Amino acid sequence: MRFSHNTSSAAKPTPPMPFAGLGFGMDAVQTAAQEMILTPHCHPDSSGTHLPTPDTVVQPNGYELLVTLGREIRGR
Repeated sequence: MRFSHNTSSAAKPTPPMPFAGLGFGMDAVQTAAQEMILTPHCHPDSSGTHLPTPDTVVQPNGYELLVTLGREIRGR
């Protein structure tokens, strides 16, 4: 009895769109998105797309992570 409804259908229905059923037609949005062209823009006073590189951070794991978090919680 417990496993009597355990069969899955061969053709599962596709999941609905996020806004399906809310009254919004997504066809126009999908068409506009497909026609968009990526155009990168730079500021005239910028020297390119160089971003600052963040410093490397050592992230503890395992037992060291437990000890670090425990000390942080207890204020030591």
